[in-house]
Formats: sequence, C-alpha cells, structure tokens
Amino acid sequence: MNMNEITTKANKVANTWEQYKSINNRRINEIEKKGGADSLTLSHLDKINQSLDKYQDSLDKIECVLNRPGSEMHKSYEVNCEYKNAFCKYIKKGLESEVANFEHKGLSGSADKELGYSVTYKMNEYIHTLLLENSPMRQIANVMEISTDSLELIEDKEDTTSGWSDTGLSEIEKSNDTVFTKKTILAHELYAQPKVTQKLIDDPRIDVEEWLSKKLANIFIRQENIAFINGDGIGKPRGILSYEDGVEWGKIERIKTEAEELAADDIIKLFFSIKEIYANNTNFLMSRDSFQKIRMLKDKNGQYLWQPNLSEGSSSSLLGSGIFVSTDMPSIGKGSLPIAFGNFKNAYQIIDRGDVRVLRDPFTHKPYIKFYSTKKVGGDVINFDAIKLLQI
Repeated sequence: MNMNEITTKANKVANTWEQYKSINNRRINEIEKKGGADSLTLSHLDKINQSLDKYQDSLDKIECVLNRPGSEMHKSYEVNCEYKNAFCKYIKKGLESEVANFEHKGLSGSADKELGYSVTYKMNEYIHTLLLENSPMRQIANVMEISTDSLELIEDKEDTTSGWSDTGLSEIEKSNDTVFTKKTILAHELYAQPKVTQKLIDDPRIDVEEWLSKKLANIFIRQENIAFINGDGIGKPRGILSYEDGVEWGKIERIKTEAEELAADDIIKLFFSIKEIYANNTNFLMSRDSFQKIRMLKDKNGQYLWQPNLSEGSSSSLLGSGIFVSTDMPSIGKGSLPIAFGNFKNAYQIIDRGDVRVLRDPFTHKPYIKFYSTKKVGGDVINFDAIKLLQI
C-alpha cells in the first residue's frame, strides 16, 4: 500500500462526506417545508451512508496494518521451529511425545499444568492480532498480561491519595475516613471447540496453524466482545453495561436524553459529563445505527458533529474524540444504553493470562476431530469516574 493509494482513499472519504452533507441538508429542508423527507432523498442518503462506511473502514484497516510491528513479528515467528514441528505433528497426527517433552522442559512458553499444549508463537501472535483488530474494547481499554489467576488493584481516588507532603500525608495517615478497598479481576477460562476432518488437516496445501488460529480467534472475539459490554462477571468478564446508574463509586452515571430520539445536545451533554482530568484520550463506543444517526446531527451553528478520517494515522472523530463501533452495544430505543463515552484506558482493565492451549480430541465426535482450546481472560471497570453512559 503506497501513499498514492492512501491519498486516493482519503479523497474518496472527503468527496463522499461532502455528498452526504449535501443530501442530508436536502432531507432537513424537505422536513421543514413538507413535514417529511422524500423517499428518493432517503434512499440516496442511505446509499451514500453505506459508501461512507466502506471507505472509512478501508482507511481504518490501512491504519491497523501500518501500525502492526510486522517485520519484528515475522522474524520471531520461527524462533522455536522445533516446537512448531512438534505441535503440528500433534495437531495432524496426535503424536504427543515431542510436544509433551517441550512442555515438560518448560520450553513451550507456558508453565501451566493444564489440559492440552500451548499453541506455537506464530499462532499466539496471529490470534492476538486478530483479537486486537476486531475488538473495539481491546483497542480503547487498558490491556495487561499477568502470570497469576487474578489481578489485584487498590481502588482509590486521586483526590484522597495526593497532596503536599508537609501537611497532606500526615493528615491522610491520621484520618480514619480514608478507606482503601481492593479490586480483584479474575482471569476466567474461555473455551472453543472447532471441529475438522482428518482429510483437511492431512492436506499439505493447508496451513494448519493459520486455519486453527482463525477458527479460534473468531470464536474468542465474539465471546470477549459480548462479555466486555454485557458480561455479569460470573465466570466471565464484567461488562460496562452491567453496573447500576449512579454517581457513587461502584456505579456508572447515565446521562438521559431529552426525548426518545438522539439529538446533538444529548451528545454534547454526554461529552461534557466527564471530569476534566479524564477529558484527554476519550472515545465514544456505540452501535452502528447510533453511528449512522450521529452523522446527521448538527450543532446550533449548523456544523456537523461528526468528522471523517481524511489522512493516514487518524480516525473519524466526534467532537474531537474517537468513535468505535460495537455490534454488542444496544440499538437506539426507549430505555436503552446505545452510547458509552469516556477515557477507557483509565476506566476499563482487560487482563490476559498465558497462551492459548489446545487439546486434540479424535474420540468424542467421530469421525471429526475436535480441538478443545482455552485462553484465560478477565475484565472489569476500575475507574467509575472515567466513563459515562447515554440512556435514551
């Protein structure tokens, strides 16, 4: 991908955005004069909207590719060729002796005494890359690798644990009102069981590592995305929409709209609901239909709230903040929570423990071979002041 191609795609976004604004202005005028928009105008607007999505997504994917540490990763893929060969023999033929020897010696990259064997370095990196590229929450939240079953954090607010050393620290130490609570985020086991025929994995033209990596990544992506948004925290990560409404610590404040439809003032109100200390590096997380409706919104000066990505290295923005679309965020409807806004790096913590592990099972579903695969992941809100929700 050269710079001319990038420039061409950026120009397409810019031109399509100008067309969109022109047609949307016509829609607004028709509503004001006739009480409703013509069906031809709405159809034209919908087609342009789809084109805008297509071009914008294309630019965003280019940005992801350009940001990958590709050369370094590919050099590292074959560092442990012996383990790769041993693992592939296990996957294809069920030969355990070599891969078990690596596991016994602790050379496979995992010290876990669990079912199955760690995937190769290439597979682990490939799955991780697909997870990152297809998980809005992984892109905007804080992600940490741990070596234990949980991450323990002390919940404290900045204003109660900071001050000037001559006076503040002694007062804090003397006060019985300053209570610190511990937050524990568990690493839950997520599993997948893709099936395959022996004929497929025996085919020399099929890259078994790539095939299995894609299968596992697609399943893991779906389950993680659901949990990070809606999970109840029982046997899975706890999602941002699972908390009660409130301004107290342990609750997430919900900013209510004035009507059942989304308006520009609602977005602006949500934007300014975040404390100034968290105002930098904020992002919007929303459903696709919310995103499409936001494109139509103008402020009181007639300026569109949404602005497209017109250059490499930047993304489309809403009031200067990034926009991330998640299919797991609710659609717009009475009582729904279609938009989350905040500094997700401060607000939400994702943890990963260990590598993906695979157990070959040719017995329970003959003639198919199942690959019982697991990974450990957790997630929870860690700062309730850094995130807000919009409620219709």
